[in-house]
Amino acid sequence: MELLSDGPAPDDGAPEYRELLARPDLSAGIYTLPAGSTDLQSPHTEDEIYVCTRGSATLWTPSGTAALGPGAVAFVPAGEEHRFIDVTEDFAVVVAFGPAEGSRAPERQDEILAAAHGETEIGTTRRDGRPGFVPIWMVRVQDGLYARSYHGPDGVWYREALAAGETRIRVDGVEHRVLVTPVGDMLRAAIDAAYRETFTGPDAEYVPPMLADAAVATTVRLRLG
Repeated sequence: MELLSDGPAPDDGAPEYRELLARPDLSAGIYTLPAGSTDLQSPHTEDEIYVCTRGSATLWTPSGTAALGPGAVAFVPAGEEHRFIDVTEDFAVVVAFGPAEGSRAPERQDEILAAAHGETEIGTTRRDGRPGFVPIWMVRVQDGLYARSYHGPDGVWYREALAAGETRIRVDGVEHRVLVTPVGDMLRAAIDAAYRETFTGPDAEYVPPMLADAAVATTVRLRLG
């Protein structure tokens, strides 16, 4: 448990967003607008929930408007243009983003995919039944991130990810949810080449098993979800 805020939002006379929580699947904060101010926010790449805690304003979207006062809750889907208008008194809302704010932005996804190229950790179940992570090799081909099971179809992480259709990877200490799509021998030549080019030196002796038919059959594409 973590107490994110124990008092009212600060009011310095200007629109302000104060982030309170940042996790891969969720971020949250407090957005304040002084009476009479103008909301200049742009559409976000993540879904949002607003919970009004103070004051009153009107939430405008192309599909309609809604008056918000203390206790009101509103949902805005990713990509929808929206802003608060008619801010007749000091206004504050708790904002929750799912997944975390900015995590679906193309530049952020590209940054994560680039960092995941090489040896990365992927979610699995340990022998004692607890969730954990194991290191695997991932390669980037064109705009996609691909992985293979060194142990072929018997790899635990592979079987679990394939059954669930999703898993988690840990990049630079941060966990990210990824969707898993089997691709088999599609793009085999390009993915084989990426493994050869990426894992050289002392790692090179472990590359041939990653190019064998059993490993190729487990090739999956990972997409940030």
